[in-house]
Amino acid sequence: MLHEQYLAPTREDAFKAYDLFVASFKDKYPKAVECLVKGKDDLFAFYDFPAAHWLHLRTTNPTESTFAAGLMVTNKSRSLNRESS
Repeated sequence: MLHEQYLAPTREDAFKAYDLFVASFKDKYPKAVECLVKGKDDLFAFYDFPAAHWLHLRTTNPTESTFAAGLMVTNKSRSLNRESS
């Protein structure tokens, strides 16, 4: 479903796929969906540019950035737990 969003031929098709994804997973994964909802503008910003450039502009960086803070805390916690053992 994520691929259908960022590989959609138009912004409207991408938003339809996005809405379906949110509706399908908001109850099962509320925090992950909340991050995607907050980052919606960043996730679809490449549609502001000509289609010829989309291949080069598509990236997972907004998604990775959204989860980066949580990963840093998780990784640091694991390191601290290993050191204290």
